[in-house]
Amino acid sequence: MKLRLILFLFTFIILGSLPARAIPFVLDFGGLKNTEQVLSFYDGGTGSLGSGPGPNYGITFTPSFGAVSAVPPYGPSLVGQLNGPSATMDVSGGFNLLSFYYEAADNSGSVALWSGLDGTGVMLADISLPTSATWNAAGTAFAGTALSAVFIGTSGTKFDQITDAGLVIPEPSSLLLLATGLISLIPECRRRLARRVAHT
Repeated sequence: MKLRLILFLFTFIILGSLPARAIPFVLDFGGLKNTEQVLSFYDGGTGSLGSGPGPNYGITFTPSFGAVSAVPPYGPSLVGQLNGPSATMDVSGGFNLLSFYYEAADNSGSVALWSGLDGTGVMLADISLPTSATWNAAGTAFAGTALSAVFIGTSGTKFDQITDAGLVIPEPSSLLLLATGLISLIPECRRRLARRVAHT
């Protein structure tokens, strides 16, 4: 009976200390129309031409980010496109990893990840986008939680498969709780092992 209780407590400590997971998302721009602004399509709303409702990821885009017909690296025949010098993606649930494919035939660009909505707060990472006439993969993990990404470049820069793994780094107190729980189990495990050895 005690062994079951110990195993239950051990499992509870482990599960309680695991990092929280946000719902992962993959933005492939399927479901939108050619030249449609994305807007709140990924917030359970619609794009500028009425497409939707889209999936509710809590993600919105400024009007300068749209969907266009193109040949993507994989997936549907629509991709995201920068329709001005910059566009902002707000993610209300936050993220700490972002990856995507991009095509920047004219000029280089970047994607700045910010701790606040609308490109405010502290810049947590800056992903460089060297000029490329073919699709390239880019992305980064970083410390902290970002609430927005600002896409910077020339009009016509394309993006596809914008993805967030959604992992949240456990805070130090959770790790301390896990270590304390594991250490507290050592004496009981030794006693049980000693009893078993004595009975054999």
